[in-house]
Amino acid sequence: MSWNVEADQIDLFRNGTFFQTLGTSQQSLEKSEFYDSDKDVTFELVASKNGIQARSKPVVIKCINTSQAILPAEISQYLLQSLKWAKMAGSSGIIICSIIIVLSLFAGFPNRYILMFAGITFLFPSLFLLRFARKLKLYMPFVDKDQWVESIKILKRYFKSMGLFIIIYLTILLILIIGELG
Repeated sequence: MSWNVEADQIDLFRNGTFFQTLGTSQQSLEKSEFYDSDKDVTFELVASKNGIQARSKPVVIKCINTSQAILPAEISQYLLQSLKWAKMAGSSGIIICSIIIVLSLFAGFPNRYILMFAGITFLFPSLFLLRFARKLKLYMPFVDKDQWVESIKILKRYFKSMGLFIIIYLTILLILIIGELG
């Protein structure tokens, strides 16, 4: 932790109780503590000068028992690398879908509604992929079960929507080909 205050006295509080007095010229503190279970630790600075006290905003540190992480470190590393690509693919998909939708509004050919339909329907899988990447990145490298389940639900929505849209597009394509041949 680091800070920059001008004070006669600086006290550090941990979980609402006095923890230690810091030197007035001290601007940082590094502390290592062992916890055998998950818990949150809240730190606050109270600086006093000329009898007036100022309290910092609380800094909450979430302690995670790494021996109970549900993902092995190697899987976490691969997921973190994949999330960058998922974020890029989701963002690119949204941009491409937006361009397709705008082009379909100004297109002068008879199948412009198919183009608009394609842009709108592929927008949702792109949004799911981007949400998955953002959500899981918040919880890495150690993910508790509820957060992991929520992230995987979003990924399931992405794959399900992509599968459904591919079936729809193949059906439409087949109908158009049969219509052109007949």
